[in-house]
Amino acid sequence: MRQQMRLVGRLLVIGLLGLLLAACGDSGSGSVPQTISLTLVDSGKSVTVRQNDQITVTLDGNPSTGYGWTVAAGTGTILTQVGEATYTPKTTDALTTGAGGSYLFTFKAAQQGSATLKLVYAQPWNNNLPAQTFEVTVVVG
Repeated sequence: MRQQMRLVGRLLVIGLLGLLLAACGDSGSGSVPQTISLTLVDSGKSVTVRQNDQITVTLDGNPSTGYGWTVAAGTGTILTQVGEATYTPKTTDALTTGAGGSYLFTFKAAQQGSATLKLVYAQPWNNNLPAQTFEVTVVVG
């Protein structure tokens, strides 16, 4: 009887250790994708994400001036753009037409590697330098 109690105790300890190790282990590719949100203040930085994570970039702009944000680099095999960029005005009040708003871009970390994500704020018909740029290095690990 005493020997059986020791055996049960040992099995219980082994089982608890196994659960503890499983809880502390790496969640691996089965983990839930995260969304990383970036703005203009993140320009020039490097961000590290996991495969299948999403990256959103929100940038202020005003299309009534003829300027708009467009993707200059970064789409392809490592980062893929999800849908089209959306523009949301700061207000829907008809008296504040031309007040500006924000552009929202969404990208998916499609595969491991490194990519430069660059967006430019320019007038499409004007060959001058863009008024603003947003650029980050994305490392997908």
